[in-house]
Amino acid sequence: MTQNIGRPRSKNVDSKIIKATKQLLAHTSPDALTIEAIAKQAGVGKASIYRRYKNKNDIVLAALSEIKSIDLSGLDLSASAPAIFYEIAERFLTAYNNPAGRQAIMTIVNTTASGDQLSSVHAMNETQELTQLIQQLQAQAKLPQILDPNVTAETLISIFMGQFLLVPQSQVAASLRPILEQLFSTWE
Repeated sequence: MTQNIGRPRSKNVDSKIIKATKQLLAHTSPDALTIEAIAKQAGVGKASIYRRYKNKNDIVLAALSEIKSIDLSGLDLSASAPAIFYEIAERFLTAYNNPAGRQAIMTIVNTTASGDQLSSVHAMNETQELTQLIQQLQAQAKLPQILDPNVTAETLISIFMGQFLLVPQSQVAASLRPILEQLFSTWE
């Protein structure tokens, strides 16, 4: 029987580190983020961080894994493609059209803008589920086969985030529908 050596790890410290990392990423790029800044923001020692994570990138990836842009579970796949994408847009707005949601979006933007391996890992995670949905819709002949599912997923996420960041909060919902309608008309 193997025994754990040392004190048990505190779940409270784990959550403080992740919360501090997300707060800092909302205002700074991963490149500028330091273990010292995370420790200070979390109110823990650097040793507590290094016991849990090999390096800064591991912490940032752990923080990003808690941020999910769009929940695609339970969509009515018998609906038309536009209806499905309007539903996705509504879910996005419900999740992110509030102060905490906007902070999460800024965290994603700052990380993606960093141009390092974190952005590619996070982008792949963000688009994977949407890409699979697009492939399902293509298999059902609801979307043209000529569409590249990865590019289409990236385009939709870019539209959602762009409108979310560039349009006043109260006008985001109204601004998305005409853009999606225009996009659907080009797909026909």
